[in-house]
Amino acid sequence: MKRSDAFPSKYVKQEDVDPPVVVTISKVTTETLQKDNDETEEKSCAHFEGGVIKPLVLNLTNWLSIEAAYGDESNAWAGHVVELYRDPTVMNKGKRTGGVRIRIPAAGAKAAAQ
Repeated sequence: MKRSDAFPSKYVKQEDVDPPVVVTISKVTTETLQKDNDETEEKSCAHFEGGVIKPLVLNLTNWLSIEAAYGDESNAWAGHVVELYRDPTVMNKGKRTGGVRIRIPAAGAKAAAQ
């Protein structure tokens, strides 16, 4: 059993996008997430059409990748295609942990089956 099976998450993890997956954004929402110390925080999350993959909590790097391609208004991102992939070089709190990154797929790339 993989760790991701033993400890499922409501949100996309790097194991979910290895190999990469092309998806269509359905909406961006603000959600309240639980932190490790019983506090909560508000985070933006990208949701994808067809339930192909779980929502992705957006960090600044991924937000900027989408914004550069589709504009600064997240309400206008619905219907646009992105590729989610595992990047082993992502750093978290000074340690290389890997993570999920977004890129705009090559022209003609198709989203995963809806």
